[in-house]
Amino acid sequence: MVKFKACPNNDSFMKIFYIENESDPSHKIPLQLEAELVCTVFEAESELKAVHWLKSNDISDLDLIIFNDSNSGHLSNQLYRFIKGYCSHVPVLLITKQHPLDSLDEYKTFFSDHPYNAVISRDEGMKPVIDHVVKVSSLIQSIPQAHYSSAYCRVSYSRLRVLDRLYSDIYIQISDNKFVKIFKENELRANCLFDHYLAKGVSNFFILKKDFAIFSKKYDQFFNHKLKVNPFLKENKEIHLKIFENVQDYILNLGLDEATVARISQISELTILLLLKEPNLKEIIHTVMKKDNYLSEHSLMISYISNAIALEIDWVSDFTLEKLSAASILHDACFFDCDLAKVSQMQEEEWKGVLARKDVEMIRTHPYKMFEVTRKADNIQSYVDLIIYSHHERMNGDGYPRHLNWSHIYPLAALFIVAEDFVHGIYGKILKSSEIAELISIMKTRYTKGTFKKSVEALESIFVFKHGHITKT
Repeated sequence: MVKFKACPNNDSFMKIFYIENESDPSHKIPLQLEAELVCTVFEAESELKAVHWLKSNDISDLDLIIFNDSNSGHLSNQLYRFIKGYCSHVPVLLITKQHPLDSLDEYKTFFSDHPYNAVISRDEGMKPVIDHVVKVSSLIQSIPQAHYSSAYCRVSYSRLRVLDRLYSDIYIQISDNKFVKIFKENELRANCLFDHYLAKGVSNFFILKKDFAIFSKKYDQFFNHKLKVNPFLKENKEIHLKIFENVQDYILNLGLDEATVARISQISELTILLLLKEPNLKEIIHTVMKKDNYLSEHSLMISYISNAIALEIDWVSDFTLEKLSAASILHDACFFDCDLAKVSQMQEEEWKGVLARKDVEMIRTHPYKMFEVTRKADNIQSYVDLIIYSHHERMNGDGYPRHLNWSHIYPLAALFIVAEDFVHGIYGKILKSSEIAELISIMKTRYTKGTFKKSVEALESIFVFKHGHITKT
């Protein structure tokens, strides 16, 4: 039997909070810190998200804040003022082009605020950053020393799990100097592939140091690819980009991690670009996405939630995620009246006998109408039309238009139905962790079979066990 090398528990790692105030943030510094040192790096890509993270997490054991400021102190004044007042016990390493700091009001006491506050020029590279982190870590006696071979770099599972594929051969450590390859470069990444090792207590994975530069570059490109898509969307004046910002912020506040949100954002935006190339869909997409309203927000929220569920249950291929995103954008696109689109989410008994006949007809037939529109498109992946046709079916057969039960509903459609139900329950609300847990608990009584059950359990895993800080028993 293979025995794995015992690694330090991640809870005992040095904890670093990395803030990069750039429009095109790089993930290379956090990746390299974790590769070379015994640390866990949490990230925020803006001042507002940094403040939200600090307020939302227990920072009593936070060891260092690194602020990579690209804006010459313009925004860092405000952020540093907050840090001084909220977590003055944590030293700050400022990476900036601006010297000296005396010209910035909040920084006049920077070096006396904490004995381990420091400033490094952005032009100096990584070595002084690494050196300063080591200096700070020397104060923390409880942090164990790693025994990694000089030929390998550590990569945490939390970083690997969000990738669509593995950008390098992946190894585990058997002894101080023995490493075993477990996955090959370019394998599709799936959670189930790692489960065996995670169950054995392996939380640290490794790549060859000689491959780190290429791995780091591909890792960074993966997260920032979505930023290359945005200029194309900006060229299209009918696409209201504020929708993306609002929905992303809401989903992040709900508890989905930034890396997952980044991947889903990339998929959603690419999907919209592909849909815009379809002549018979272009006007429909403009109708859905040109305003910041219920229809656009509801559609994008389903894209994020359905993709998150798919990733959680290991349906990780881009093809699957694109199908769910396309169905999310198109499923209610024939509603020109947002109020009617809202009503369509209600149970039939809630609107039966209240609406005009033409509105009832619109609600009952919209799944088939959008099924027909989607089916005629040339470049939409298979089964997107079927997801749309089935999105108002129900597990027990009480849905419409075909009254299918769970055994006759396409699995991705079942997942989509659960995602839409969850979005209906959270839309327009600021919910506490306990309220989200209660909503999902109710949904578990509703969805008890097949993919329906698997999907609601995935929701529970994402928003209750992982982000609601509840331990699964």
